[in-house]
Amino acid sequence: MQKVVSSGSLVTSTKPQPADVFIIAVPTPIDGSNRPDLTRWGGNAAVESILDVLAPGNLVILESTSPIGTTEAIAKRITERRPDLHIDTNGKDEACVSVAYCPERVLPGRILTELINNDRCIGA
Repeated sequence: MQKVVSSGSLVTSTKPQPADVFIIAVPTPIDGSNRPDLTRWGGNAAVESILDVLAPGNLVILESTSPIGTTEAIAKRITERRPDLHIDTNGKDEACVSVAYCPERVLPGRILTELINNDRCIGA
């Protein structure tokens, strides 16, 4: 950690900064019927927080356990709030923002081991 911080490869901020990739990783609350409750989901606030710094060519990755359709909802929120941005639907348009999903792949208590040893799959 000290090496990447001292080299300037890792910096921290309390506000989103311009970047190439944004990862949304927030818990998804469940309701009394054990269904995802996206009305209280922190991902909406996370998307709102990056809208001012999103730019063409950026990638937004959802890395939260969430129901089918959440990635599409993120793409819709981006285009509604930022009509100047378009979502890349074919994976080849660098003038657009890409939105992808990467399932959470860790178990509590084994996070570092699983981050190092588990393969990752990102789908757009």
